Amino acid sequence: MVSTTAEPAGQRPNGGEQITASDGRSEARAGSQWVQLLFAAGTSGVVARSFVHPMDTMRAKMMAAGAGATDSARSLGLAHVCRATYLKEGMRGFYRGFGVTVTVQAPALATYLTSYDYAKQQLTRTDGLGLGLNFHPHSAWTHLACGLIAETISAVFWVPMEVVKQRVQVRQERVSSLAVLKDLLRYEGPSSLFRGYGLTVGVFGPYAMLYFMFYERMKLYHAQRNGCRVDQLSTGPILSSAAASAALSAAATTPLDVIKTRIQTEGDILLRDGGATGGTSTGDGHRNAAAGAASHPSGTRSSAASVMRRIIAEQGLRGMFRGLSARVLWISPQTAISMTCFETAKQWIMADKQRIQ
Repeated sequence: MVSTTAEPAGQRPNGGEQITASDGRSEARAGSQWVQLLFAAGTSGVVARSFVHPMDTMRAKMMAAGAGATDSARSLGLAHVCRATYLKEGMRGFYRGFGVTVTVQAPALATYLTSYDYAKQQLTRTDGLGLGLNFHPHSAWTHLACGLIAETISAVFWVPMEVVKQRVQVRQERVSSLAVLKDLLRYEGPSSLFRGYGLTVGVFGPYAMLYFMFYERMKLYHAQRNGCRVDQLSTGPILSSAAASAALSAAATTPLDVIKTRIQTEGDILLRDGGATGGTSTGDGHRNAAAGAASHPSGTRSSAASVMRRIIAEQGLRGMFRGLSARVLWISPQTAISMTCFETAKQWIMADKQRIQ
């Protein structure tokens, strides 16, 4: 079993949690614990997403309001976008793209969290990879490096999900995730599913690095304050540490998310009269997707730099922080719920392991 826990100063690294598979039975138990951990991570992600998906939809709508949106549409706040969405579509409008998200969320989050755990275990066993870095369990270098590794690996799941989900969320007409997927494959090719892969890592890589650094430090602070090991923390400290760390990291990386969202949705955005927050559709989804692809063919997509210049020219620096409130209200509670469920499951698994031994 691997662990994200960090022990208070003076404790033996990893709290003696390393797996020692000395026989077939211990190896089988270790494998079973990995399965349980993956299941816990995936389930926690789906549960959390069920509560916060509406804020993700509002974030996408606000960030995507750009080239085709009026000045008034671009200046609308979270409350207005929520109200407009409800009046036009009812509660169903808040859950656009939920289907593809639930389908991908479990394997993506399971990969993300377990990759972080595994990377941390491996790095803390090295001498800094010969780079002179201190990969101690408490070191910020460890948390930064492992966060980036986890995001880079799990982005294989996150990127296609984000591309399809955001197209569903920002289109004027109601459309299914399957219909958007067909549009993407038909008019823009399979490679469109991974549009912005590097940019996604560039957005959520820094987010993951900051998040895990803040999260591990906050957990260590609570453990030292309560006189216990990090893996013995109760639900309250874990919940508050995850929520605060996610909020800080999400706010800091909002400008990068605005650029990513514009790039991943621009094929649909280009011909919308009302943008993502209001107005009327320019036509049905298939015609809109086809026209968008034709007017901005694959291979000539906007660069991150050009998108940033366009946003600043249209909206000023304030435009780089469009959707900040929705992003924080989406990521902070989702992360708090996911990490609390994940950490609690790990504690149960470790308790079961100790009981068997």
